[in-house]
Amino acid sequence: MNFLPTAIKSHSLAKECSTGAMSQPVPSVDFYSASIESLTLREALNIYYLVHPQFTPWYNAPSPILRKTLRSHDISHVLFGCPTTMLGELRVQFWNTFGCVVPKSLGDIWDSLKDSNTRALVLQPGIFKFFLTHVPQALQVRKSAKQMTKKWRFFEEEAYLDTTVGNIRREFNIKLIE
Repeated sequence: MNFLPTAIKSHSLAKECSTGAMSQPVPSVDFYSASIESLTLREALNIYYLVHPQFTPWYNAPSPILRKTLRSHDISHVLFGCPTTMLGELRVQFWNTFGCVVPKSLGDIWDSLKDSNTRALVLQPGIFKFFLTHVPQALQVRKSAKQMTKKWRFFEEEAYLDTTVGNIRREFNIKLIE
């Protein structure tokens, strides 16, 4: 926990993580909603990795393109309040499709899939079948994303890292889906 800023070390979630008081990850509705809105995006992302130690933090990913993709993807989990379940992963993809500007061409996306680490993460077995069975969730995210005042710029979060999650959600009119 030494890598965390002092302001975060005192946060109740960070204390629970560091003392081992948590036997399970914090439930998504608590972690991803009001309890993190006073944290900066950077602080919330750091706590995200404390709460989910089974995930490789973006800065430890084996390739530059995977580091960039993981960071933006994990920020989407935090910002749009998507848990790390299979359905939560799917919702993140729906949010990224309907609520984000992804400044990459199809060629860039194809190039990123040439990276074996990225490909293994994104193209997991059964993902397309799971997607097809969860179209109603896609429509729910699409409806919420249409109410946003502007789209989140995926891969361009640097300017917002020191802004609170609550202020970002208000600025973009991001309404979490339970």
